[in-house]
Amino acid sequence: MNACYETLFNYWCKPHETLEFPSYLEGDPIKAYGVYAFEEGFKLALNLAAPLLTQDDFNPHQ
Repeated sequence: MNACYETLFNYWCKPHETLEFPSYLEGDPIKAYGVYAFEEGFKLALNLAAPLLTQDDFNPHQ
């Protein structure tokens, strides 16, 4: 894995053992952690992108 991605992953994603997952994912810990990691990545992407958006980005009639 690229060192940059690994560093970011280790910074943002907690160890599997310390997380509580929804009951519907209890039987599939790999999927549960994948959902968690995706959610954290999505929130990070939104936090990085939000300051760059302008009102024009939300106007579909331009």
